[in-house]
Amino acid sequence: MFSQRSELSERLGPPWFGLGWRLPRVSGLLRWSFVAVLLCVAALLLLSGPGPRSPGVPRASVVVRPSAIPTAAVVVPAGLVGFPLRLPDGGVVSIVRPGQRVDVLGRPGVLAEDVLVLRAAADSDGGLLYLGVSRTQATRLAALVPGAAVTVTVRQP
Repeated sequence: MFSQRSELSERLGPPWFGLGWRLPRVSGLLRWSFVAVLLCVAALLLLSGPGPRSPGVPRASVVVRPSAIPTAAVVVPAGLVGFPLRLPDGGVVSIVRPGQRVDVLGRPGVLAEDVLVLRAAADSDGGLLYLGVSRTQATRLAALVPGAAVTVTVRQP
């Protein structure tokens, strides 16, 4: 029986199946030290918070006042995402009604076509539209610099 056990242990190696106590190779030490350094850098970046902003780089942010659009009353259809769009002219918002389709126009041309208006609200800063857009349209609209000249045109029903 002892001879069978020694043959088995020679085939399989140590009882812990290859996880023996040996010194790690230099490549393994480098790899683990690199991972440790990356984790430390990531932790420092998370703990440091947002850094100073460069003056030439616009901050990509969308400010939505909760009082302007009550989101509990707005239902976004399946396949679309809700996108708040601030318009500098409140008069444009007064002619747009929920359920209408609009095109969003900006400096480079048409930014989004055939967009569903979910809600429209005018305030002292202009107007705010809550639109139902596809993900690609939302990405294109989110790339707008805050305060950019944007308007909408109403499509024929």
